[in-house]
Amino acid sequence: MIDKTRHTHNEMVIERRNPRNSSNIHVKRQPNYVVYFVDDINNEDNFDIKNNELFKESVQAALDNNIPIVIIDRLKFAKR
Repeated sequence: MIDKTRHTHNEMVIERRNPRNSSNIHVKRQPNYVVYFVDDINNEDNFDIKNNELFKESVQAALDNNIPIVIIDRLKFAKR
């Protein structure tokens, strides 16, 4: 993940802390979901685990963290 970002950080690099913990021990907050962007939601190639490395990594991250994948259709979002 670190090598695939264009900025100095991404959500996987930043260690987020929960400041509301009553004791002074900070608890790490985990991500709530994995975001996966597609250009065309109707194109089945976007969701092929065998041939699409990015989708495969997204599924693995979701499984590892036991969280859902949120799929965003870029074209539909741009039209809105």
